[in-house]
Amino acid sequence: MWKRVRGRTDKGTIRKVQVKFLYFTDSHLRLSRPTSRIDEDFLELEFNKLREVFAIAEKESVTFILFGGDLFDRVKPEFKLVNAVVAIFKKNIIPFYAVAGNHDLVGYQLKTIENTAFWNLVEAGLITYISEEEDNIFGLKVKGIPFSSTHDFNYVFEKPYDVVISHNMIVPTVVPFSHMTVQNIKSNVPLILCGHYHSSFTAKVGETKVINPGALLRMDAIESEIQRSPQVLIVDTLANKFKFVKLTCAQEGIKVFDMAKIQTVAESYSRFFSSLDSVKMRSFVISDVIKQLGIELGQDAINEALKRIGEAETNYA
Repeated sequence: MWKRVRGRTDKGTIRKVQVKFLYFTDSHLRLSRPTSRIDEDFLELEFNKLREVFAIAEKESVTFILFGGDLFDRVKPEFKLVNAVVAIFKKNIIPFYAVAGNHDLVGYQLKTIENTAFWNLVEAGLITYISEEEDNIFGLKVKGIPFSSTHDFNYVFEKPYDVVISHNMIVPTVVPFSHMTVQNIKSNVPLILCGHYHSSFTAKVGETKVINPGALLRMDAIESEIQRSPQVLIVDTLANKFKFVKLTCAQEGIKVFDMAKIQTVAESYSRFFSSLDSVKMRSFVISDVIKQLGIELGQDAINEALKRIGEAETNYA
């Protein structure tokens, strides 16, 4: 077992704790195949991805696994799915720690957590829930931030945390719904690991690294999801090194998504953006429309729409 190495805390560096861990997020395990997917063996692929995550953890000789939330796609999934996931978790030999995502909570309320499938695995001893106060995980001071409908840009804490895991909407660019952009975060934490936002990104704000490896599940029929490969993050705290490991069982996007639907979405993009170009409305009104259409069109459409809104505000100010 790894032993803690005593030493001073360097600014922007995780304390000298000799530990290596794996982080992944947003598996959204479900029985039914998303409408945009065409792979007939979707359910088995989900299970294979989870098995591969555990296999990577063993191969990399990590001490523990951290998870960023949204284990299941529904709060109370079918017993068949829960039983299958429990069977896979029982074969995992590496300690598994997790925060709660919005899909892990009834009505997105943390007080409901004990009435969920996620908590079934906690009660079974297969998952350890990461406290909002502090968990000392093999010498590493970790703070969990479960999903909340409000967002606080202040990640400056009195306690010297090494890692914060957040299932709030931390994004690299502005989006038309409740969020916080990486650039606006105030932090004294060396490492913030994100979930909730399904695309991957790596950023640095001051001395803080902010990393999201992206969701394990690719759900939306949009270009960014077609190009993206499911992956996990490996963190070596002593060497202060980070690397992504792609899942080999995950097929290319063009093989799992309905490409005909991609064309349909592309046509929807065109109609949507044409309407934005022709309508001269206040940005908050357009944003309400984007919130609804963005569900179908995806993140790429949202980003492009916001860009055009900004241009319109400049032209008509």
